[in-house]
Amino acid sequence: MHLSRFPAETSRNAGQVAIRPAAPYDRDVVRPVASVALLTVLAGHGLACNGVPNDSTGAETTASSTFALVSIQRSSSGVSPTPRVELVARFVRSRAEATATFAALGSSLGMPQLGMCAPLSSLAATSDDSTGPIELLDVGRVEVASGDTANASRQTVLEPRELPNLGDFARGTFYALAASSDATPGARYDVKVGGSNDFGPLFVSGIAPQEPSHIAFNGVVATGSSINLSNARALRITWMSDDTTANTANDIVYVDTSDATSHETMRCAVADTGVAEVPPPAGERGQVEVHRLRRHAATPTTELRFDFYRSFTFAR
Repeated sequence: MHLSRFPAETSRNAGQVAIRPAAPYDRDVVRPVASVALLTVLAGHGLACNGVPNDSTGAETTASSTFALVSIQRSSSGVSPTPRVELVARFVRSRAEATATFAALGSSLGMPQLGMCAPLSSLAATSDDSTGPIELLDVGRVEVASGDTANASRQTVLEPRELPNLGDFARGTFYALAASSDATPGARYDVKVGGSNDFGPLFVSGIAPQEPSHIAFNGVVATGSSINLSNARALRITWMSDDTTANTANDIVYVDTSDATSHETMRCAVADTGVAEVPPPAGERGQVEVHRLRRHAATPTTELRFDFYRSFTFAR
């Protein structure tokens, strides 16, 4: 069985241009973010992982590759203390590379280069008929344990769920956590996969980032779920950077601004320095999301991804 490297990023470089801050804003081109230093996203400090896909059968598929993606997402509306949590684990076998495979499944994360902005539609990885068929593998029991950095003691078993019928394009099983479960910022997460004939036992461990906090827009600290951007010709965002663990070298912050009328989303990626100036949203109403992303490239074919963010509605 062929194993293909899991890419750390899915950025696109073509069409990027440098502009002056006062130049007119064109949402169809990739734009630089003001005063942001570039940062290389490093693979997981403090990360423990072992296990490889089981190839004991010796059977060869047509240049198939096996990937694992465990995604833990925590979102809050404004400064609400009640977050929404989503944990999904996918173990797939495909003829395509990881980016195209997960794009076809709707779980790809397109990202511009650090210090740049781009329309989200331009960052979407493409997939075609050569991507399928995609097989989501039954890997046996999948457990997630969480706790402090020394002892992950709270254990939850992920529920196996059948992928909705997509014909011959994709089929199989993915794993998800109950909606009532929490994702604790700064906690240690251990993911243990029991294994099956298609995928061997796997153990991966990583530290979750802190949720973005003390967020201010153009100098005004957000105290609710909505912000006023009247007469804003620029959007300067500040937040408290996460320096609580050694894992912060992996972190980036990305900002999504969405227009409620056109439904267009602009994504800007920056280093977690606590400040960024991004192009203001074009519409009269919409949404701004401030994400902190931590990606552990546990093995060349396995990724543990944390995406913690706060969302705000805006009006002019």
